[in-house]
Amino acid sequence: MRPTYPEFNVVVATPPRSYSSSMVLILDALGVNMVYSTEDPVATLRRELDMRKRHGSHFVMNDNFGEIGREDWDRCEKEILETPYSGFKAILPAALGGKQWGLITVQPTKAILMWRDPEEIYESQRACYIRPRVAAPVAEDPEDDRARKIAAIASYMAQAKLAFMKRQEQSGRVRFRGEKAEKRVAPFDFMTLSVDDLRREPIETIAKLAAFIESPIPIWNAVEVFDPAKVRFRHDDKPRLWYMSPKQDPRDMRQMVTVQLPDDADIDPDEDEGEYRQGRETVMHLLTAKVNRVEIEKAKAKAEDRIAEIEKALADLHEKNGRRKKKRDEITVKANDGDEITMHFSIAMEQVEAYQVNVESLAARISALSAAIDKVEES
Repeated sequence: MRPTYPEFNVVVATPPRSYSSSMVLILDALGVNMVYSTEDPVATLRRELDMRKRHGSHFVMNDNFGEIGREDWDRCEKEILETPYSGFKAILPAALGGKQWGLITVQPTKAILMWRDPEEIYESQRACYIRPRVAAPVAEDPEDDRARKIAAIASYMAQAKLAFMKRQEQSGRVRFRGEKAEKRVAPFDFMTLSVDDLRREPIETIAKLAAFIESPIPIWNAVEVFDPAKVRFRHDDKPRLWYMSPKQDPRDMRQMVTVQLPDDADIDPDEDEGEYRQGRETVMHLLTAKVNRVEIEKAKAKAEDRIAEIEKALADLHEKNGRRKKKRDEITVKANDGDEITMHFSIAMEQVEAYQVNVESLAARISALSAAIDKVEES
């Protein structure tokens, strides 16, 4: 008798180096049609030789990262949408927006959020890539820079869990089978899968995973796929300073700051379309919040300087035109790259208005971040 496959998609959401490539193979073995690009064999060989040179002959890289390349996205997206019980790997934080988030939310989906100690993720990224795949401003002090990047990884994980919790709430009591949805929101559910649990209790953890995705296939092929040697850079023998419990609400995690960004409703239903957007409440590590505040303050100061420069040029134009018989209507200012540009005074006035709106928005974000930071530091 042929197995009956569920009618929802499966997504693995993960920062790079969170055992996600192997999870793609485990899900494949559980019957999910995982979709990913075929890697260039020459690039794969180069990476493997580089890793062995850096870490020794015992180091074995993954045969395939199980990811969708940018150039293959449209083809793979079509395949996912048209293939029952299919899935893909979504890389954080990009998975929380754009095409990846659209694909997660457009149809019934069950997500697996990979959970690993952020410090281990950082060490693994540092070993396997030219530089860690973290968007955090570079600090001059190496230890400060390291802390910033680990905090950013922790923030990605917490943000993803909060986004999934909210999506789960929005789908309400919509079921994956049987009942017609009262809201036009695609059913969504997720589980947080700890890499620690997978390593220590692989059979039990894979059994829970199989039950969650309603796999119609026995788990034993998936258990054979699991290779504990691929969980590298573990911190079993040292204090886990950055560890976050996968069972906690991300808003309650240690050193996490909860920010409600201004002028953005948490849930904004569109009555005409029946759609819900993700919302703008977010969480981030305290260090990440402080770094972000500094960067936003720099952007605000830059915008204010730009306003002052344009307004001075407009004032000079007005003053000189008062002494001229033939009036001029253009000003000259410096562009962001340092080159001088000429613009009509009406365009300059529009730019001032746009910069002023930007300054107000940045000021509101600074205020929201400061309030959230103060709340954590006072507790």
